[in-house]
Amino acid sequence: DATESRGWRHRTPRLTVEADQLEPAAPVEVGRGAHDDRAAVRGEAGQIQVMAREARDLTRRPSVDADSHQRRAEFHLLWREYDRAIADFRKVLELDPGRPAASSALASLFATGPANLRDPEQALRFAQAAFERESGPTANRLALGASQYRCGQYAEAAASLEPLLSDSKKADAAALYVLAMSYHRLNQTGPARDSYQKARTIANTAVNIPA
Repeated sequence: DATESRGWRHRTPRLTVEADQLEPAAPVEVGRGAHDDRAAVRGEAGQIQVMAREARDLTRRPSVDADSHQRRAEFHLLWREYDRAIADFRKVLELDPGRPAASSALASLFATGPANLRDPEQALRFAQAAFERESGPTANRLALGASQYRCGQYAEAAASLEPLLSDSKKADAAALYVLAMSYHRLNQTGPARDSYQKARTIANTAVNIPA
């Protein structure tokens, strides 16, 4: 299937999304000789160093509550230590049953993480739990739509993600890519193209905004 032949990934600290048949956004270009750009790069490097120190501290000491497990899981995601992230997110739910952020993160991992981790049915269960508790966050809606897509529920995935088209504040490139794929599976060529183009516009705009 041509739609499965190419991949695009959009990563955030909490989420990894793989969208089929999509191209990566243009790389960030830092202008040579531009003082502001160099300062921004140095600032980002400093932030990364601080995060790395915090991550080392978190991973070296026992986590005793849901918040510390949540934070540690997010760092494991940054380093792509998916098994450890899953274990910590599961621990979060043991300590704080139904926490939407943990449920949504697990749904995203099982729906759009590395192929060896994917479990669409488990993803959908976690996504529904997160969405039932908090339907507002775009991440929860994306996790639900992506999980439905992986389960072959294309109409349901489109219905879950369509509200983002009319809400510019919540529009998310990854979510609109999944919406475009859902429309494609439903043979709705026009809406698929429109959603794809809007997703690319959002992605390209976001990647070129100075830090």
